[in-house]
Amino acid sequence: MFNLFDADTSWAEIAGITMIGGVGMGCFTGPIAIALQASVEESDIAVGSGLLTYAFTLGGGLGVALAFALINLYLQNNLPQMIPPEYAKQMLDYPGFIRDGLPSQYFDAAISVYNDAYKLLWYLIVIFSGIAFVSSLFVKQYSLKKG
Repeated sequence: MFNLFDADTSWAEIAGITMIGGVGMGCFTGPIAIALQASVEESDIAVGSGLLTYAFTLGGGLGVALAFALINLYLQNNLPQMIPPEYAKQMLDYPGFIRDGLPSQYFDAAISVYNDAYKLLWYLIVIFSGIAFVSSLFVKQYSLKKG
């Protein structure tokens, strides 16, 4: 759904789609903790829960770093083709330059490049989600019933 965003997307649409994503995240976070607790010995529940939190944090950190690298690389390669290189360099150094100093005739082109960079990021996230889904098919199933 994030692929629907473009330069003309309203704030209401952004908020609605983001809320759907947030609800989806909330729906899988709780069951993961329950499944983890069911799969470890009772004495290891605290360690397992801590490991889960660590995995979420590590995944978030790696995801942010990968996203930054992808977007920055895309902008470095494509902005100078759409706007004068001196403006592209200023935008890479300070993204607020788009609103604070970029001449208006280059605004739409710059926003288009940013939008394309974020679309590329969402494609990458879909690929990683597919890999995670396929990987989950190989996880051993544990019963939630005791005994």
